[in-house]
Formats: sequence, C-alpha cells, structure tokens
Amino acid sequence: MSLGPAAAAASAAPDPALPPAKRVALLGATLTGNRGAEAMLRAAVQQISRLVPGVRFTLLSLYPADDAAENRDPALKIAPLSPLSMVAVAFPLALLAGLLRRLRLPYRFVLRTPALRALDAADLVIDLSGISFVDGRGTIIIYNVLVVLLPVLLGKPLLKYAQALGPFRGRLNRFCARWLLPKTARIVARGRITRAHLDELGLPPGLVVDSTDAAFAMEVDPQAQAAVEALRREKAFSRPVVAVSASSVVERLCAARGIDYLARMVELIRWLIDEKGYGVCLVAHSARPGRESVKNNDLPVCRRIAREVARDFCSFPERALNAGELRALIGSCRFLVAARFHAMIAGLATRTPTLQVGWSHKYTEVLELFDLQEYALDYARVTGAGLREMFERVEREETEIRAKLADRLPEVVELSLINARLAAELLGGPRATTSEQTHREPAKAGRALKLASTLAKVLVLGCCFAYLGAVLVRNFEDLQAARQTL
Repeated sequence: MSLGPAAAAASAAPDPALPPAKRVALLGATLTGNRGAEAMLRAAVQQISRLVPGVRFTLLSLYPADDAAENRDPALKIAPLSPLSMVAVAFPLALLAGLLRRLRLPYRFVLRTPALRALDAADLVIDLSGISFVDGRGTIIIYNVLVVLLPVLLGKPLLKYAQALGPFRGRLNRFCARWLLPKTARIVARGRITRAHLDELGLPPGLVVDSTDAAFAMEVDPQAQAAVEALRREKAFSRPVVAVSASSVVERLCAARGIDYLARMVELIRWLIDEKGYGVCLVAHSARPGRESVKNNDLPVCRRIAREVARDFCSFPERALNAGELRALIGSCRFLVAARFHAMIAGLATRTPTLQVGWSHKYTEVLELFDLQEYALDYARVTGAGLREMFERVEREETEIRAKLADRLPEVVELSLINARLAAELLGGPRATTSEQTHREPAKAGRALKLASTLAKVLVLGCCFAYLGAVLVRNFEDLQAARQTL
C-alpha cells in the first residue's frame, strides 16, 4: 500500500530555489506488526504531505528490516530504534548531547546512531504511540518517558498525536506525566475521558487539544481494494460475513483472570456459522508472519481459533494484511466483532456496525463520538451468552447504528484532521485551532541557575535510568509490548 499521492509528490526532486524541505521524525509506530500503528502512520504521512509540500519523514522503528522491506515511499526513511537501544545507547548519548547544548558547546559528534541523527535533523518529532502514561503497565513507563525525553534533550518540539493517556493515580506514572508532558509542544487528547485525565494534572493552558484518532483520516488505495476482492472468493463470502478481530493482548489478559479466551471465541464463531447462518472472516489486525511470538502478532491466536472452529464458512487470511487491506476487508463485511482498537476504527470508518470487546477507556471515548458507546463490552465481565446477546442486539439495531455512523463520520474525519493541521502549524504553517496561545516553557532566570539546574537534572536522570535500565534488561519482553494498541 502506498502512502498516498501527496506523499509521492513530496518525494520529487527538490527545487534549489525553494527553502530546505521540512523534516519530521516519527516515534511509536511501525509499518509492520501492529497495523493500527501503521494506519496512524500512513494517515500522518498522507495528510501532512498535503499541508506541507516537500516534507520528508524518518520513522524510528522497532522493526527496521521488516519496515524497510515494506516501505515503498521515497519520502519516508527508516532508522532502527529498539526499546533496549533507547535505554542503553540513545538515552545516554542524548543526555550528554543535551548537556553540551545547554553549555553552548558542540554536541553533534555525540549523536552516533541514525535514530539520534534523525531526531536532531527533524523540525518536528511526532509521537504516534496511541496510548501512553497509563497506570498499571509496568516497565512500559520507561518507553513512554524516553519517547518524550529524547526529542526534548535535543531541543526538538514534540507533538503527541491523538492518543489515550491516564489515569494517573499511580505515583510514578503521575510524577512522570506531570514532569514530562508540559515539555511537549502539543498533546492531542483522543477523547473525553483522556481529556478529563489530563485536566487533573493541571497542565498549562493551550497545551492539550481535543481531536480523535488519526487513523480515521487514512486513505485506502485501489491496490488494497483489489487485494480484498481476491480474498472475497473464499466460501465464507457466499454468505453475509461477520469479521472477527481476535487479539493476543485480550487472550493474555483473559488468561490472567482464568478466562479461556480461545474457547469463548470458538463458541461465538460456531454459533454465528451454525445457528445464525453467517460466514466469518477471522482478522489478525497485528501480524508478524513466520513468528510464533504474540508480541504485536495476532496470527498465532487466529490460527488456533480457525483450527478449532473447523468450519468451511470460516475464512482466515494467513498472510499479513496491511492497514489499507484490513480496512477494505472489514468494510466489505456485514458486521464486525472487534478486540483490537484499530480494528474498531476500521469498522467505524467504513460504517460497519461494530461490537467492541476491549479493556480500556480508549474504546469508549471514541465510540462516544458516534453515540455507540453502549456497544462496547469489558472482556473481563462478558460471558459467552452475553456476547451472543449483544451481537443479536447489534443485528436488531443495525439500521439505527448505520444511520449514526453515516451521520457522524464526516464530522469525526474532520476532527481527526486536526492532528495533521497541528503538525503543519508546528512546522511553520497557519494556526490549526482557535485554542489558547501555544504553550511555551517559562523563561528561567540566570545562567548560573540554569547551569546548576541542568547539572542536577543530569545527575538525577542518570541515576534513575541506570536503575531503570537494569529493570528493563530483566523485563525486555514487557517493554516490547509498549506499542500494542487494540
């Protein structure tokens, strides 16, 4: 899937008479693995390219080899940045570079990695994480902290694209959020609940902007539509089809509570096929082919479900579909039962009646935009009978749901475009909103005081991250899940 005609135009040879092209570094997303992150990334590249002609992007990727193999856009470069290298290499070097910058000494010789050089060359850094600074996510807080600290240490403005943040009841999470979030250029709240959490922190006026998920603005190209037409030759599509997005994250959360997620999904799908007369298409919205690890990978759980269902009218595309193909596939179905957040976004964006089974406020605050929040279920509370009952309710109310989707979607897409307009504003374009004056850090008085403050921060940060780095090495698998969004 290409990133869009605007991005393609941006990749044309630069005109020497024009000013240098703007550069954007992208954090917290990949082109492969989590296809929800890919959808946000593609939407960002497509829409910013329209607003800022000639803009160039560098993606700091967890999966640089896979992403480079999938990337087809000359305007987008890939640089490696794993969670472990963030802590062990990028952070210490950025810390030293930040100190040298404060002392007005040469610092670029310290930037020894492609990721740090890309950050330093950027006019704007965008965090596409989707969810950050949420209580109870363990060592993932390290990743959230570093995504803010790296650009800040290098003096680069950071825009947090629409994402879920909070709650901030935990002491460590609340401290980190209060300390770091004011250092960003803008924070885009993905919904009402996130906005309420951020308001509790007492952040500076004008820092937080209300919008919704950037993926609503992703455009699907004709190649994706053609690929889906080939998939629809499966026997399941001879009936009206229910797309079912299974999730390795929800499976893990269910296992922690003693819930047999696999059995529950198998029971639901057999009921849909045998008693309701539907075809079912299993959808892996996060996929890393050839790997049995479930980190950013729903293929193993979907494969097990399909094997247990053992019905001709259950279709499961074994290959990894990209974000555009997934959206086109979901849009071709009658209904969607979604466990992944961006599978839900794909359903809403294609006006497909959706039943959501999730674990966070991030689902509810987006569904509220369509007045469809009552169709969201908590994975920990719903039973097999409850799932069937709610699906039948979606069936009965299909006409009303489709009417709400048709009525609200244009407004939601327009709201989503605020993300790209804010990026364009921070790159020197016109103001994107009518919100209060853009937040600025208060001036600090006195060079001596500034130097003392800098040295103290370096000492504290160095001690903290030496400890956190040791924790990270012991919990590396947990941190790799930082970018999982449902």
